[in-house]
Formats: sequence, C-alpha cells, structure tokens
Amino acid sequence: MILAIVSFLVFAAWNVMQRLVDKDSYEYFLSHHKAGAGLQARHLKTILCESGASRVFLDVDNLDNLDNISMAVRSTGTLVLMLTKDILTRAWCAVEIVTAVMNQVPVRVVLINEFCTELSKEYLQQVTTGFTASDLTTLARAGVSKDDVDQAYAYVATLPMHHISFNAEAEDVLSSARNAVGLQMTQAKRSSA
Repeated sequence: MILAIVSFLVFAAWNVMQRLVDKDSYEYFLSHHKAGAGLQARHLKTILCESGASRVFLDVDNLDNLDNISMAVRSTGTLVLMLTKDILTRAWCAVEIVTAVMNQVPVRVVLINEFCTELSKEYLQQVTTGFTASDLTTLARAGVSKDDVDQAYAYVATLPMHHISFNAEAEDVLSSARNAVGLQMTQAKRSSA
C-alpha cells in the first residue's frame, strides 16, 4: 500500500515537472521592474516575437506563481536585464538575476531610455544594503543569500551594456532592440520584412 502511494506521488510529481519544463522553455526572459519598464518590456517582447523569437517570458503573460520564477529562468536561453533605476533594488528581480548567473544562463544588460549609472562596487553595495527584512525573507525563501546577490551583481557590472531608446524612430527602436539582445532575424522574417 505504501509503495503504491509513493509510486503514485513520484509519478504525479514527474508529470507536473515535465509540464513545467516543457511549458517554460524560453529563448528570452525579460527581467524588469514593472513601474520602471513595464511598457518597454511589453514593447520589447512584441519586437522579439515579430523578429523571429518564438518563446519570450514576460511575467504578466507567463507567470502563475512567483515560486516558479527560478525554474523559468533556469530554462531560458538568455536573461535580458532591463536596467532601470530601481530594478536592482527589487527582491524578485534579484532572484531572477542570481538564478541566471548561478545557472550560467547568459545575461544581456539593456539600458532603458535615459537610465545611465555606473554599476560601481559602491553603488551595488548601497543597493544591496538597502534590502529590507521583507526583501531578505523573499530572497531566503527562493534559496538566495545576500552574498549570492552581491556576487551576481558584481558579475553583471562586468557585462557590456546595450541601449534601447524606446523614444526613437520605429526602425531605430527595432534595430537597437534586436542588437541589444543579440537576436538575428530569421531568414523567413527577413524575406517578409
């Protein structure tokens, strides 16, 4: 009887994991601060999909439960960090960044509009020391420590930064967005463009 129950639970867990893995296999994961870049994230997703990317993760479209965010990041080809003033101060964004770095998911840093700051050691230290007790609890529940965040942010600071100005002419936005995330248009999309 116990063996039957254990077998059933293992089978059920396996089926759930398979559906999650199949469902959450993305080419791009758009990590953004909703208030700072929510509209730009939607615009970027549209650009990527119209340019040939078939699976782009945007939390408002693809996330049923925040507890699944790390799994979605791990099964992503590239995390696109949409760098705005407050993104690094958000605990769930920190979880996304740490998960990508710890799991060797490539990260592309994209400066949004006019945001420009040097990700100096001092600036990053100021950001992470500003985490509240609630933020630290969120991180801990996701299996992330403040040291993990410090290391991931230090790594992100070494990456090239790409700029997308969503205020530019439409063709310039398209071109800069594709270049920023490293997307090459597929042959089919080129010939129809």
